[in-house]
Amino acid sequence: MIHDILPVNNYKGNNSSTTFDFDFYIDTISQLKVYHYDSNNIKTLLSLNIDYSINEVKNKNGSFITFPLQGSSYSVLAEDESLSIELSLPIAQETQYNNSSLLNLEALEYSFDYLTRLIQILSRQMSLCVKAEECSEYTPNELIERINEIALQTNGILNDVSDYFNNIEDYYESIATINGRFDTIVQKFNSIDTLAESIESVSQNKANTSLSNISADGKYVLDGQWKPKFANLSTTVLVNSYTHDLSSYLPNDNQAYEIFVYLDGVYESGNAEFAIGTTPNPVTNHFVGSGNFQLYNRVTSYSKVGCSVGILPVGVGTNAKRTIYSQITGAQLLATNIYIYGYRRIGTNN
Repeated sequence: MIHDILPVNNYKGNNSSTTFDFDFYIDTISQLKVYHYDSNNIKTLLSLNIDYSINEVKNKNGSFITFPLQGSSYSVLAEDESLSIELSLPIAQETQYNNSSLLNLEALEYSFDYLTRLIQILSRQMSLCVKAEECSEYTPNELIERINEIALQTNGILNDVSDYFNNIEDYYESIATINGRFDTIVQKFNSIDTLAESIESVSQNKANTSLSNISADGKYVLDGQWKPKFANLSTTVLVNSYTHDLSSYLPNDNQAYEIFVYLDGVYESGNAEFAIGTTPNPVTNHFVGSGNFQLYNRVTSYSKVGCSVGILPVGVGTNAKRTIYSQITGAQLLATNIYIYGYRRIGTNN
């Protein structure tokens, strides 16, 4: 007698179990097949008495196997691995009844049991197959192809949906970043408003403050007034360019200033150009749009003396050195005069 049972037992690993039951009857050890499925679902037939052992055979309620054995290349079944214990019978019926004068009921029952177990195996295999209905427009092979096509289309849709949600996630992350920056900007504007209110309050207080007790030197700083101070930067060194250090002339406060300058030059012959400015090459940089500041002088063969008067900013971009530059080109320079008559602070930036 064979009960209605599945001719297979499947197990998922748990990193600890080493014994696994099977519920079906087997006559011999050859009727049992054990398969191992790894984390990638790759199937491998295990070897008896190398990878596993069978506890007993010919038990109508089945028995159990032990896996893995000592010396096996396999480890204890992990959580992402599986084990399948399956009944495997040759499809044959070799018992003959027509040569016997007596009917052997035990042999007959064994034959019926064997056929029943074969049917159970086939039924299990059929349940795992793709089946086409009798009136289906597809053959089984066409049905499998159709299923594969739908699977590919489904994967494409899933990828599109995944990309869509990834884009949404990136969008919300961008929005969160923008909101954070916006909050920072708002905080900065609030700080600016607070600062503006403080400046306005200070300005009102200062507007009502008498300046009668401030010294003359202090008024130059507050009002940016010209402070007379003479200096002669003349040099007769006949070089193409010269650097003039103003660190001892201007206040040592690292502020930007402008100076009132007079310059002239006497040339021996020919045409000449003479300039003083904030760049090392004021002659070549004197053109409009250069972004530099300079006083420029050109002398032709008809005029051997040239002069210029003007205001020259000092300290913008050159605070650390406090320097200005002079340059000559053309005829030989016999004498130069560079005079500074005063200075005043411009702005409050370093």
